[in-house]
Amino acid sequence: MKMHVCMPLLLVLGLMLSNITETQKQGKKELWSIKLETADLVFLIDGSNNVGRANFAHVRDFMVNFIENLDVGPDTIQIGVAQYSDDPSAEFYLNTYSTKTQVLDAVKGLQLRGGEELKTGAALQFLVDSYFTESAGSRAGDGVPQAVFLLTSKKSSDNIRQGVLEIKRNHVFTFVIGLGQADRAEVKLIATDPIFTAEFSNFQVNAAAQQKLLQMFSMIANRVIVLESVEMSPEVPINRKDIVFLIDGSASLGRVNFLQIRDFILSIVEKFEVGPDAVQVGLVQYSNNAKTEFYLNTFSTKAQVLGFIRRLRLKMGRPLNTGAALDYVFKTHFTSSAGSRKDKDIPQLLVLITAGKSKDDVKMPADTLKEASIMTLAIGGRNADLAELQKIAIDPSLVFNVKEFRSLPHVLETVMTPLSALTGVTRVEKRDIVFLVDGTLNFGHKNFAAIRGFVARIIGAQDIGSDRVRVGLVQYSDDAEAEFYLNTYSTKAQLLSKIKQLRPKGGRTLKTGAALDNVSRYLFTKSAGGRREEGVPQFLVHVAGGSSIDDTKQSSDALLRAGVMTLAVGVGNADQQRLSEIALDPSLGFYVKEFRSLPDIESESVADRRDIVFLVDGTLNFSHKNFAAIRGFVARIIGAQDIGSDRVRVGLVQYSDDAKTEPKGGRTLKTGAALDYVSRYLFTKSAGGRREEGVPQFLVHVAGGSSIDDTKQSSDALLRTGVMALAVGVGNADQQRLSEIALDPSLVSIKHGQQKYSLSLCESWLFSQLKTAKLTVVSSLDVMKAQGRDIVFLIDGSTKVEASFPSILKFLQSITQELNIGRNADQVGVVQYSDDPKVEFFMNTYSNKEDILTAVQRMRFMGGRALNTGKALDYVMRHIFTKPAGSRLDAGVAQMLVLLTSGKSRDDVKQAGEALKRAAIVTFVIGGMEADGHELQEIAYSSNLMFAVEDFQSLPDIKNQLLRPLKTLTVEIVKLPTTVTEGLFLHFFTVGNKRDVVFLIDGTSKVGTNFYRIRDFIYNLIQNFDVGEDKDRIGVVQYSDDARVEFPLNAYSNFMTLLDAVRRLGLKGGRTLNTGSALDFIMKNVLTKSAGSRRDLGITQILVLITTGKSQDEVRLPSEILKRAGVVTFTVGINEADNSELHQIAYSPKLIFQVNDYWDLSDLDLQLLTVPNPQMVQCATNSRRLKMTNLLLFCFFGGIIIRRVE
Repeated sequence: MKMHVCMPLLLVLGLMLSNITETQKQGKKELWSIKLETADLVFLIDGSNNVGRANFAHVRDFMVNFIENLDVGPDTIQIGVAQYSDDPSAEFYLNTYSTKTQVLDAVKGLQLRGGEELKTGAALQFLVDSYFTESAGSRAGDGVPQAVFLLTSKKSSDNIRQGVLEIKRNHVFTFVIGLGQADRAEVKLIATDPIFTAEFSNFQVNAAAQQKLLQMFSMIANRVIVLESVEMSPEVPINRKDIVFLIDGSASLGRVNFLQIRDFILSIVEKFEVGPDAVQVGLVQYSNNAKTEFYLNTFSTKAQVLGFIRRLRLKMGRPLNTGAALDYVFKTHFTSSAGSRKDKDIPQLLVLITAGKSKDDVKMPADTLKEASIMTLAIGGRNADLAELQKIAIDPSLVFNVKEFRSLPHVLETVMTPLSALTGVTRVEKRDIVFLVDGTLNFGHKNFAAIRGFVARIIGAQDIGSDRVRVGLVQYSDDAEAEFYLNTYSTKAQLLSKIKQLRPKGGRTLKTGAALDNVSRYLFTKSAGGRREEGVPQFLVHVAGGSSIDDTKQSSDALLRAGVMTLAVGVGNADQQRLSEIALDPSLGFYVKEFRSLPDIESESVADRRDIVFLVDGTLNFSHKNFAAIRGFVARIIGAQDIGSDRVRVGLVQYSDDAKTEPKGGRTLKTGAALDYVSRYLFTKSAGGRREEGVPQFLVHVAGGSSIDDTKQSSDALLRTGVMALAVGVGNADQQRLSEIALDPSLVSIKHGQQKYSLSLCESWLFSQLKTAKLTVVSSLDVMKAQGRDIVFLIDGSTKVEASFPSILKFLQSITQELNIGRNADQVGVVQYSDDPKVEFFMNTYSNKEDILTAVQRMRFMGGRALNTGKALDYVMRHIFTKPAGSRLDAGVAQMLVLLTSGKSRDDVKQAGEALKRAAIVTFVIGGMEADGHELQEIAYSSNLMFAVEDFQSLPDIKNQLLRPLKTLTVEIVKLPTTVTEGLFLHFFTVGNKRDVVFLIDGTSKVGTNFYRIRDFIYNLIQNFDVGEDKDRIGVVQYSDDARVEFPLNAYSNFMTLLDAVRRLGLKGGRTLNTGSALDFIMKNVLTKSAGSRRDLGITQILVLITTGKSQDEVRLPSEILKRAGVVTFTVGINEADNSELHQIAYSPKLIFQVNDYWDLSDLDLQLLTVPNPQMVQCATNSRRLKMTNLLLFCFFGGIIIRRVE
């Protein structure tokens, strides 16, 4: 870049001298007045201690004199000022003031900020990032000259090269005034031209120098001097990439933040060489839905891309559906028709920039992007959820968080590094697989060899390694013993060698339940090598040759809750029913009659990372001959794996009465205990489990008998930890128990009535499961055995959907196919509606699946022009969810309504929607075509249960999303304390409900910088209230040694004003925590009529205590007084909060919530509150109880509590 003078220099000098002479003749005081022309001028002034207060006054006077001679205004000269020393800080931006008077007043009020160092390089970069941007008032995009006056007093303490380069790259004229000890070489290096410099050792800029500088600036503003662009080599090496930006365009973001995001994207694009053979760029804006701004192949030059981005306008809309937007980008932008070059191995990158938490699920679409090798970087600001961003990004290191979007320039270089360097994704499959093998004499040595070979071949097919597939094995009979943990061996050779050495543990009884519990407790743990915390799928392969003498249901349920996918293989006398119970699904339970058939399972090699633990029946159910078959079975499974510390790892536990890692014997099988042992000790990190790294965890349970203990709890525990359990039943193995243990009954290897099946027939199936099965790890029960539910489909039958009606019927049939239909299982009813509702059939009309499918097939389109959805919802509640129509609400059966609608209702839906919620009817909403988003929100039980499709032909796309909650969700209706006015329900959704809610928050110095997380927690909660003088009232009190009212209940009746007040909260400070005194203060000073409490009117009084430690005074008496007064107190304990104290304070033990650290508060907002146990809150007059596995908790604001069940 070079300076270009637009007229001969002599002419310029002549004009200057002429003008000076003329002004002198006229006797005017101004040196050089600028009229009618435009420029953006920023003063960057040294604010270090080196300047001092006295000299700073001289700097200020120079600026005042200079500005006095300018024509200041939004259409002429704009002025901004920044001060810097150790760090730069904005005094005011280019668009802060619009008149000369305002600017001069601001300059006259400047004070020295101080600081020891002078980082000029960082300050120059700061100007580029924060001042010369459209959001800060820069008009560079309109061709207005950009200029900076730098006043500096000493040599910079940082490297100025990059800052100078950025200033020049952005075509900014740089004037430098060296004051005091300024470095002459540095002054000249920074300035655009030596003529733009001046130096003064005494900090006083004389009149002649001011005149010269003003003349130069005048020529810039009048376009006499311009900067001529010189092509600069791009900072980023030229390479090919496809980059799509997905940016928050919601109304809550606001225009200013949007402009800052836009400028940030402009800065990124500027650094790349854009073109069809270089970097391609696409951009999508989203809020409740996504909108394509341009595709990867829309523009072919950088100028076109930058020009379009500069014209971007905020999309608006609410809420934020980030999951749907990610899915949209994947389906519509990363395609060849949209310009994606993925098929040419060009790296695919997605940059997400968002300001809030998504209202829909992000995990599934994020996983889809990862599986497609699309590298996602996530940038969050304001209220973005860090945990959510980490789910979305391809790696946690690619998550960038800024408090405010004006700070985006500070992370530009950090973001540019991966954007420039990432070249592709190498996908490494991880699994943790634990084999739980029957080690009793059910097998015998010969048969045990078959099992050993079976396990060996499965392991042989895995990509064994500490960072890929890990395997553990538990053998059991009466007890369970780990042969090796998930982290015992890191190579396939080591695993196979160990498998060959396996001998039956011994014992004649199988306690499969105990063994499953053992696996859950000790095998899938971090210390045993389990990587559940890293999101690695957890698998359990259970191989048994007999029937367990203990209960397996509890243990298998525990595995299920822990996220362990259990496959059950039954051999010989294995109990087929038990195997089906143990397996995640009956299809994961397999039975073979003869041990020698085990090898026939093998069919393919598995090259993914996995941790596999074999839990083997070690009782005397297996003869030595049979045990040899099992041993061979396991050995062959392992032999088929790619064993290695960073590929497939294998562990083995043998069990009978208990579980251990070596041949044991015993005559009884305690499979439940063995499963628990595997879970605790085999899938742990210390045992080699890699669950935390996202490696799939497998347990292969081999049993030859029936467990004498319960297996459900242990198998549930495995499921919770993400272990996929497969159960192999041999001989007398209990098929039902194996089905309980396996993650799914389909993972049980028993096949009734087919004598030719044997262990060998399991292996190919087992290989397939260990390769392809993947279980999403959940923190609590996520998959439940069907307990029966009443489901009504309310479907749009208006004229608008006539063409799509067959698609709707087909969808209903596909959903019904997945249900367990029966009088004591799932019941289905269907109602069609348009102007009026029409019953197709009631829930008790049909009791088998075939009849329902036939009835749906025979349905005829009813027609009708109008949609009266409110009327239809009311009809369904009054006439369909009733006992005569088949409803089993009184028996505690979950009531579910699935609404499919195509447009906005002609009548009001809010009242009917609220009535359904009060009646504990969980409403799912599927909106298509022209359905109204706001209306759907009013109807749906929660935003998690809303699904959108473009048209009804796309219904299959959401089938699995709908089925998951439909099959696993239960609800819990709770009631208010009896001391609260009878009939006063705290339904969050009900119009006219009123609450007085006071937050009492710990303000001790110990909280420190974490205070903002408490503040954000309250801020997020309050956004769900209907705030108003005659609606919800909110108050906040902070306390430490004493209590301080931040604002009382009657302070704010305006929602936005209330949020602003919360946002301004600052830490009170104080060393002592006197919670008792604070509670007394609340009762006497806050929950009073004068402070806005409406207790005397019967309005519900709620207190939310947030505390971080044990009180130094007595809390019992003030807590009792609050309870007697009918104040419902919730306690949120953080970190070192005293549990016994929280129990004393809370209205009920059910109203206590504890988190380990401040970060976890983000999980406790109104509609997404995860709690560590299944406690209930008594909050509604209805005593019916249901349970729900979804992560929702409408606590203390609604009469219905929904949470995970542990």
